[in-house]
Amino acid sequence: MIKNNTYQLKASALLNSVTVCLIVALFSSAIIMLWYYNRMLVDQYDQEIMLIAENQYAIQSFQASYGYDIDEHTPEYEEIFENGIRSTYQLKPWGIYRVLTVTSHLKKDSISKSFLLGNTKKKNPTLGLYLVDNGKSLKYAGRTTLSENIVIPNANLAAHFIPKKKNTLKSSGKTTASKNKLPKIAIQNNLNDIHNNRLPLEEIIAQGGILVNSFQDETIEISVHTSNPIEDIILKGNIILTSTNEIVLSETAHIQDIVIQAPSVRFLKRFNGNAQVITTREITLEDNAVLKYPSSMYTDVKNDSITINLEGKSRLYGSLVMNSNSIIFGKKGNVYVDTDATIIGDVFCYGIVDLRGSIYGSAYINSFQHTTETNSIDNLIVDARIISDSIPDHYMRLPLLEDKELIHYEIIKEL
Repeated sequence: MIKNNTYQLKASALLNSVTVCLIVALFSSAIIMLWYYNRMLVDQYDQEIMLIAENQYAIQSFQASYGYDIDEHTPEYEEIFENGIRSTYQLKPWGIYRVLTVTSHLKKDSISKSFLLGNTKKKNPTLGLYLVDNGKSLKYAGRTTLSENIVIPNANLAAHFIPKKKNTLKSSGKTTASKNKLPKIAIQNNLNDIHNNRLPLEEIIAQGGILVNSFQDETIEISVHTSNPIEDIILKGNIILTSTNEIVLSETAHIQDIVIQAPSVRFLKRFNGNAQVITTREITLEDNAVLKYPSSMYTDVKNDSITINLEGKSRLYGSLVMNSNSIIFGKKGNVYVDTDATIIGDVFCYGIVDLRGSIYGSAYINSFQHTTETNSIDNLIVDARIISDSIPDHYMRLPLLEDKELIHYEIIKEL
């Protein structure tokens, strides 16, 4: 009996020992697993930190080394610290700007950032106005302001009498004689190089009217088949809004960083957003409509006439470019800037400008014309303001080909 009890005790002790060993083994395994996964998390975190740092250095390297001629000099990839991390650069046109995507790779991980680039002059210009010499002197009437240096026909600025309007002129800088043509601009539209994923606008509206597309993904082209105002929609990012006729955007259309490409584009009253607008016929910014920075209006036409209207208290924060290789086009393009309308950015116009409002930036103009119900007067500006030295420091200035050595690509914003 005692013997059996002894065997039972030994068996019980052995079972307890095995149990304790299993518990210890489980705890040990758990500790090892915790250490292992913690080590993996730490390594992954360190790898992410390295990728972020390398990506940031790659962005700085691009700005320092390749900003002067990105088309010829930007490499496909770069390894900055010889640590196995490669950074690739991808450039694509976006209106008058470029989009740079920098991607850093390490093993199976990667990190990408996209930026909007503008090519600009390294030094802010002191030019307020360049007016082509078409044989007629520049005249002003009313309260007129011309800041910084002006380059005008025969270096001659004269007052023009309008009944019941007092003439006052505020000017600074030098006045010199202009040539019979505008300097060439170092900007062009290359959107045709982009291969797009196409969707009809109706499909976006049916899915809730919201579309946000990253610049690391393929560009989405939204085709518009109606001239009715586009309402209650949100479009942001790597999107091109296109039409073969007219695009009309209401104040409830919220757009950011997109491109709009159509023969005619109209922004209705109280619209507020930002976009690169490319047209061949007409752009209209109605009263109190605002295109925020960095926006642009761009036309490059050889044959058809085109009109750009800034009505009422509308505002454009960005550049206006009416470009052409045709001498005849100078008489076909028209820009109207209403009395309370404002452009905060540079203007390059190979056409006729009726300026009654304000330009805070440099203006390169083929010719002015003041039109009333009864007559039109060439090279007359009335109550106009061209104030180059008031443009914000962070704005991209329009680059000219004749100043190519000063042109540099800089980051406008992260997308």
